Amino acid sequence: MTTAATLGLVAVLGPLVVALLLAVNGPVRRTGVGAGALSVLAAIANLVAALMLANSWWGEHELVDSTEWVWLIANGETIATVGVTIDGISASMLAVVAVVALCVQVFSWSYLSDEPKADFGRYYMWQSLFLFSMNALVLAPNLLQLFMAWELVGVCSYLLIGYWYTKPSAAKAAVKAFWMTKLADMGLMIGLIIQYRVTGGFGFHEADAVALGASVGVVTFCYFIAVMGKSAQFPLHIWLPDAMEGPTPVSALLHAATMVAAGVYLMVRGWPLFDLAEDTRLFMALIGGTTAIFAASVAIVQTDIKKVLAYSTSSQLGYMVAALGAGDMIAGYYHLTTHAFFKALLFLAAGSVIHAVHSNELSNMGGLAKKMPLTAGTFIIGTLALTGTPGFAGFFSKDLVLEALLHGAERNPVLWIPLACCLIAAGLTSYYMFKVVFLAFFGEPSEAAGHAHEGGIALSAPLVLLAVLSIGAGIPVMGALTSQWGHEAHFHVSPIGLAGTSAMLLGLGAAVQLHYRGGSLPGVAALAPVGNIARSEAVDKAWRVAYKQGLRTLAAGVSWFDRYVIDGLVNLSGVALLLGAGRLRAVQTGKGGDYVYAVLLGVIVLAAWTAVVSA
Repeated sequence: MTTAATLGLVAVLGPLVVALLLAVNGPVRRTGVGAGALSVLAAIANLVAALMLANSWWGEHELVDSTEWVWLIANGETIATVGVTIDGISASMLAVVAVVALCVQVFSWSYLSDEPKADFGRYYMWQSLFLFSMNALVLAPNLLQLFMAWELVGVCSYLLIGYWYTKPSAAKAAVKAFWMTKLADMGLMIGLIIQYRVTGGFGFHEADAVALGASVGVVTFCYFIAVMGKSAQFPLHIWLPDAMEGPTPVSALLHAATMVAAGVYLMVRGWPLFDLAEDTRLFMALIGGTTAIFAASVAIVQTDIKKVLAYSTSSQLGYMVAALGAGDMIAGYYHLTTHAFFKALLFLAAGSVIHAVHSNELSNMGGLAKKMPLTAGTFIIGTLALTGTPGFAGFFSKDLVLEALLHGAERNPVLWIPLACCLIAAGLTSYYMFKVVFLAFFGEPSEAAGHAHEGGIALSAPLVLLAVLSIGAGIPVMGALTSQWGHEAHFHVSPIGLAGTSAMLLGLGAAVQLHYRGGSLPGVAALAPVGNIARSEAVDKAWRVAYKQGLRTLAAGVSWFDRYVIDGLVNLSGVALLLGAGRLRAVQTGKGGDYVYAVLLGVIVLAAWTAVVSA
């Protein structure tokens, strides 16, 4: 086994060993601190292995190291394997997951320090299980292993969102997230079945795409349905805002940087398949653009700082999906990478604020820049990166997305629609993020903010590291990622880039005027109906109607059919058999003479039948 494969197994199996140890060893888990220490140590080992792999594979687009073991055999042939596949894409994604996971686990140490010891240990057990699941997904050598890890990531999401399971809203949010993503995951399962039936395997390479032939469109469409659920794309996004009921570090890990990014990563990993499916990619681009502008519009009217960031996540994932739909895998993947850093930073900084003021509401904040300068500074850095401010990581990745859509629109005019949506969303993103900055850190201090102060080193250190990455993951990372696939990327000033920056500046100007200066803007009152629609949670209500009047009605109809038609036919056959047996039983008299007559009658009938046939 190669060194790379060994490092990959360390990354995958280390967190799994800790999760299993904490699961079976109650005394260790209930120590709380001991369980946390084991989980953090596994996360550190995972980061070291991931960075060593990333360094070895940096810029190597042709080098692939795959170690697999036979898992399933049918008729003497191997139909499924498990193992690790390491190339430029998986190695870089593994590093992103490792950095964010370690930052979240260190941050959680202080953030959840007041939790009961047993709950603290339970939390870190699930964190380790999640890290194993995500690493197994990233390094999967085939789509079947990816699917298994994909489902386990969903289970961990359910467990961590419902960490405070005695709280009804948290328990409900966990179930909602589980069922919405499982509904979408049926697409992935169906796609895998079709792919196996056509190709006899679960690969995601060019040869597999060619082998699929005309079925590639159907298979990739099924896969994208699963992506819509996992990556919170309209209209399957409704679980993501509710998932903020979990602890804030969970929001940073699962719903900003890694878990929701699994959907985008699936498309990147299976790009040879998606690259041949033009109709699927066009649908992807339209869904991505719709999600980008819709989620950004809803984020504007949110008053909960975490829900603002949740809708922002959905919007930015829309950017990634739109770029992939336009045919540019590098643009979508690069934005996935930068977004992981600055969105995790924003969530953890928001967690630091919530930890200080004990509230998620912006109205309970204000004036925190003076009391929490480090948190304020890092949150502002994350905001500048998210809004695409020149010089920050998000600026370069957003530019690539817009350019990808522009080039796609030159080939297919339909792509002007997602391009326009993403440009408008850029302005809306700038507005709602700077609105949060002004209200939380520079607004009038609330009573709750009066006693706010910075947390300890466990809260501050992850913020600083992620802030550095939110600035530094610019041109160097873009160049390395593009070189992994044999391309070159150079930053240049372009009209579409200037349009994106102009949209950002317009949003900033509106936020300054309305929330920093306390002034007004002409025409804002006319947008009140739009705000009311955004507040109405129309999509949520539509799903509730579909569930209550559609799915439950259908279920009731199926139940009636099963009870009275299927069961009725079964019961009728039983009754008919009993009646027939009762009549037949009368023939069995128990008298020898009757049996002699019956045999004689049979012989006569048989002789007559033989005579007729012979004639």
